Amino acid sequence: MRRRWRSLVARAGRLGHGEDGRSDESGDTLVEVLLALIVLSLASVAVIVAFSTTISASAEHRSLTTFNTMIRSATEQATQQVQGNSAVPFNNCAPLSYYQAGIGKVTFSPPPSGTNYTAAITNVSYWNGSAGFVSGPTAMALCNSTYPNSPQEITVTITDPNNSTSYSNSFVVDDSIAVPPVPVCASNLTANALAFSIQPSGAQAGLAFTVQPQVWVENNSGSVPCVVTSDLSPVKLAITAGTGQSGANLLNCFAATSSGSGVVSYQNCAIDLGGNTAYTLTATDNNGALTVNSSSFYVIAQLANPVVTAATTSNNGPNAITVTFTPPSNAQAGQLYSAEACQTSAMTGATCVNQASITSNTDITGLSSGGAGYYVEVTAKAGNGFLASTSAAFGPATASGSQIGDPGTPILAYGASAGSINVTFPGSSPSLPGETYSAEACQNSGMTGGTCVNLGSITSGSDFTGLAYTPGTAGANYYVVVTANADDGFTANPSVVSAAHADTSQVSVPIVTLTKPSGNPTGRITISFTTGTGVASDSVTGGLSTPVTSQNSATINNYVSGTSYSTGQPTGTTIYLYVTAQPSAGFVSNVSATVNGKTN
Repeated sequence: MRRRWRSLVARAGRLGHGEDGRSDESGDTLVEVLLALIVLSLASVAVIVAFSTTISASAEHRSLTTFNTMIRSATEQATQQVQGNSAVPFNNCAPLSYYQAGIGKVTFSPPPSGTNYTAAITNVSYWNGSAGFVSGPTAMALCNSTYPNSPQEITVTITDPNNSTSYSNSFVVDDSIAVPPVPVCASNLTANALAFSIQPSGAQAGLAFTVQPQVWVENNSGSVPCVVTSDLSPVKLAITAGTGQSGANLLNCFAATSSGSGVVSYQNCAIDLGGNTAYTLTATDNNGALTVNSSSFYVIAQLANPVVTAATTSNNGPNAITVTFTPPSNAQAGQLYSAEACQTSAMTGATCVNQASITSNTDITGLSSGGAGYYVEVTAKAGNGFLASTSAAFGPATASGSQIGDPGTPILAYGASAGSINVTFPGSSPSLPGETYSAEACQNSGMTGGTCVNLGSITSGSDFTGLAYTPGTAGANYYVVVTANADDGFTANPSVVSAAHADTSQVSVPIVTLTKPSGNPTGRITISFTTGTGVASDSVTGGLSTPVTSQNSATINNYVSGTSYSTGQPTGTTIYLYVTAQPSAGFVSNVSATVNGKTN
């Protein structure tokens, strides 16, 4: 074919050579020339088409190479987890759901960057003797009844969602329990013991144990125990008293052994309650004379899902979200939790932040402030006897931003009431509209200790109230910090500590005594009283009736204790009065009890 093509090209090139349009050969006809040109044009198209096909084949080869790498990696991961990892026990005749979502769930590494490949376990087939590996409920039932501990063929599928292409690969695992050889006793020996030749294990609440128990009826008098095949006594299994969860039941557990074998194998044994307390099983012969306990094992329960009830912008620090959640209904004491925050509700992508430890009403930190919101999931971690569980995604919530401006150093003065300090401060700059402030007052500059008092709301120029004081003595010295409260995605910012200042105290209660003056002047009475520190002056208010009110009394200011008071009334008139201690700076007034006496 190549030679023919070259010949046609050569002929086309010789067109018009030679005399009279002829060459030394017999010449080329017009038809031949046209044919040559057609062949040339077709060859050109063929080259172009071949080139584009090469490009397409190259892209397909790259895709196949990636698929090949992914399927090989996924198969290795699945094989290692099912066959080689004791934390994911091999399950005899396991259903597909066991490897997809059950205790034996197989997990896969994320796909290569820039791809969306997914990996999953898509089928389980069971060894069914001459039929080979067969999948489906019937095959699984036959596996349980006829071929327990047989191999399984597990299928891994890699899917590219971009073009709906998928490839599968299958591998065989075989983790069957080796049944020890059965040494048979001589016919003259009788049973004197029971022994678990296969220990129960791999239990999940309500499901048949992965490894079903087996018990030997044996004679252990010699150096090597042997099975007594002549003993036809049934052997019953029960949960050992005092082990496992209170109220648990052994379910569906029956012996599947012909009489007289001395080897009692059990099927479908399950326990309905799981938890963090180990179980043992007790095997007992029909007469109750022979008994033995299995080794301990856990029945694994599924933790209920925690529930995220709130996810809000944090007030505790920048780039954080405060998460509140309720624990699983069956959570044990000391249950641990982790959290994840992502900017997509699918909880995937480069924006996700994982936090290994969290408690309710605390923060997920290290997020990006502002912009897109975050969705939050909380996971109750797996523990002894429990499988992990994860809440539904909750959100979105915006992470906290930068700090509000410092409110400025507070300036303190005496407050208007006892146990108060007046506080003024410049306010935050920059600040948010409607910015609010809180404050703390302590009797030490370290702002610690039992003397500290917090005030949830304060404005500049108002009083910090509720502080300690002792009447009759100077007020206690306090330091104050004012905090600009977090709001609108911004975190709080405290001021520097103020200088110390005493809070307002109160003068002591005046103690008043009345006596008749010497010399027996008519209508007079002597008023004596004592007042303590912080008194600027005293006043006396008196009248002829009680209670003493402004309508029936008169007040004398700057009254001196021990002074004779003239009532203008006749001798023997009863006078009612009280003394008010007027305060100096840093104190508030105090009033005596009302006293009475008769004039001279």
